[in-house]
Amino acid sequence: MRITTAAAIVVLAAAPLTGCSTANTASSPAPTVTSPQPTPSSTDTLERCTKAVDILVDVERHAATPSTDGSRPPACTGLSENAYLDIYLSSVRRANEEGRDELQRQIDEAAEADAS
Repeated sequence: MRITTAAAIVVLAAAPLTGCSTANTASSPAPTVTSPQPTPSSTDTLERCTKAVDILVDVERHAATPSTDGSRPPACTGLSENAYLDIYLSSVRRANEEGRDELQRQIDEAAEADAS
């Protein structure tokens, strides 16, 4: 179950109303939440998007038949196209580097086994 920020604010705002208060609150109306929904900072958005894209690239890299639908992870919806593509390409580069390193490790391991 996923709770949105707005739902969490409503739940948190209502939480004090459900306590063991001895005051008679039947005649007073329930307080309303009037503060705007907090927006994540650009740094938070970039970090969340980077993590989401890293996971997406990792899943695609290990999938038998990669999906190329081109959809953005929800964590990246607030970013410009250029910012998203920068994050995506950086993640693909890291994944490729990790793949090359793993291949080189296997080549070295096989060469050592042949030399023995």
